Amino acid sequence: MCRYILIIIGFVLSLGNAYTQPQNIIAPGGNGGFETEGSAGDFTGNVNSSSWKVERSQDIPAYAGQWSLKCTSPSEQVGGTGGTAFLSTAIPGFNPQAKYTVKVRFFLPLNSNVPDGSTFMLGLSSQTPGVGKEGIPCTPLIRFNVGMEEKGKWVELYRGYSPPYGGSNFYFYMAYFSPSGSGPPLPAATFYIDQIEILEDTSPEIITVATVTDINDVTLTATGGFPGMPYEFQWSGPNTPTGAVRENLPAGMYNILTKQPGVAAYQKYLCYTKILTINIGSTPPLCEIFIPAGITGAITLDKYSGNYVVQRDKDCAPDLPLGCLQGAVVHPQLTNVVKAAAVVYSDNWDYAYLNDPTLAGNDAVERANVGKWREKASYMYSKSSVETGRNYQAGRYTMSHFNWQFPEQNTRVGWMRVSEVTKYSPHGEALEERNALNIPSATKFGYGQALPYLIVQNGDYNSVLFESFENLYTGNYLEDRVLLTGGTRDESVRHAGKQSLKLQSTFTTRDFNPGAQLAREGLLIRWWARGESPADNVRVHVTGLAAAYDATVVQVARSGEWALLEAVIPPQKLPADGTQTFRVGFENAGGAALWIDDVRIQPRGAEMTCYVYDVSTMRLMTSLDDQHFGLYYQYNAEGKLVRKSIETERGKKTVQETQYNLPTKSVQPN
Repeated sequence: MCRYILIIIGFVLSLGNAYTQPQNIIAPGGNGGFETEGSAGDFTGNVNSSSWKVERSQDIPAYAGQWSLKCTSPSEQVGGTGGTAFLSTAIPGFNPQAKYTVKVRFFLPLNSNVPDGSTFMLGLSSQTPGVGKEGIPCTPLIRFNVGMEEKGKWVELYRGYSPPYGGSNFYFYMAYFSPSGSGPPLPAATFYIDQIEILEDTSPEIITVATVTDINDVTLTATGGFPGMPYEFQWSGPNTPTGAVRENLPAGMYNILTKQPGVAAYQKYLCYTKILTINIGSTPPLCEIFIPAGITGAITLDKYSGNYVVQRDKDCAPDLPLGCLQGAVVHPQLTNVVKAAAVVYSDNWDYAYLNDPTLAGNDAVERANVGKWREKASYMYSKSSVETGRNYQAGRYTMSHFNWQFPEQNTRVGWMRVSEVTKYSPHGEALEERNALNIPSATKFGYGQALPYLIVQNGDYNSVLFESFENLYTGNYLEDRVLLTGGTRDESVRHAGKQSLKLQSTFTTRDFNPGAQLAREGLLIRWWARGESPADNVRVHVTGLAAAYDATVVQVARSGEWALLEAVIPPQKLPADGTQTFRVGFENAGGAALWIDDVRIQPRGAEMTCYVYDVSTMRLMTSLDDQHFGLYYQYNAEGKLVRKSIETERGKKTVQETQYNLPTKSVQPN
């Protein structure tokens, strides 16, 4: 088998909302400077370190104002890390859900004897001071690398941090490292810092990433973050590429880490990150066709239908259309048309939905699957008439010929489908059809497939059910192949016909396969019940789903000894994709004598009329309207209709009565 598949994917993922200005959380008074001894930006009152000396100073011109913070590190080496012990100070108001940027102005004097390759490191830690100071992800940290950056001038260093954080507090720290993890002790160093800022951003996102996917090619575009800084995209998968454009991606799920790593020359890192997930190749194909092996021919355009087809080499072999692949259409035109209509017939029908064992195993012709030509759809041509010129030329138009080979393509050139029959009975009755608005209607035949016992508007064939318990077929089946369970038929108590069901345990319907209508509207169930407190003693179950559901039963009305009961199954209790079938069960939960009759199940938006017949005479006994109240028909001994009565909450009321006067003797003329 050969298979042609076209897959088209196009979508945009946007991560992020409007950017809000970050707030400096450490220095609302001193702006991170050291102008006043007790300002919020003054670190000298908070630092407690035995190995560092920190004091306000005017030794050099400050970055801003008159004062900066002079830091002196000892001459020592700690462990194998090649660095001195760091100092830290707690930052109040830590928010584990926010994003933070730390900015520091750093100054190393020209006469400093610190060797090239040494590193001064500053940053934030969410761990306890002295433990795991690089606990916040996204390295490298803020660094001043001696020999790379210039001495004797203020340098701005900054880095951003994104959640999650490893601790419950926030600390600002400084450290001093040698070029390697071993060697002689570092000399004591003096440096200055000023204008420390820790910016807190509580906006949902800082970086926004949009993706455009064309089949297996992806282009990423990032905006936001820190102005002027480049973006980096780290993809999951082999080799973890970092580009914004990927081509010929295999199908699968991809995680993309977006960040701004900054400029390496000054070690400025805005490590705001965001992970997005995209799915490549999992969208179902828009159209596909299976071409049997061994077929030879060419793919060409059928100019009358607009379909691309496989035109077979074999004589008289039909073309195979390639689904939704469309090209230019050339339709022959017919002028001076007053009215046009078309009817499409088919001799290929399937009756598997009837679940009728008498249709199994027979020849296709005997089952009427083939060989019976029945109306499939009717069309009308819809176009404005020519109204210019003389009146004898009015009322005519030019139309496109009807395409009999591909009828579904005619709607593109002015033809309107008026109706379409989707189900027939083996005897030729139309059981389901759709109108011009694609609204379904259906009819069900029973009593040996001889009489219609259900007619529904705005409901399809499978979504409706009516059971009056009048007929019992071979195998203990009722109408619609519903197996009689949970009770016995009783002719001594009946509502509309001559039988009812004396409910002893649970009566269960056939399977329902919920389509789009049931998933949108839900299911309405109404039935008549007789017994003590029937609304309290009848329990309605929905079984077969992942989670069983018990519907609430309410009494709608009462007519005589019979109560009209109702239960509603909301759409959220039904599977939206229609993959799970379910059944409705009626249980006698009280154990007392209880009868049910005339059960109807339908979509909540449907309008349905039901009919009950006399099994022996095939005469109509009762028709039940959309509200499930009956109109009763009574006949005399000759089979003539003599009375019509309607069912109300005050009992049955006669609305029409006819008396027949038939002469018993011949009248002789004078």
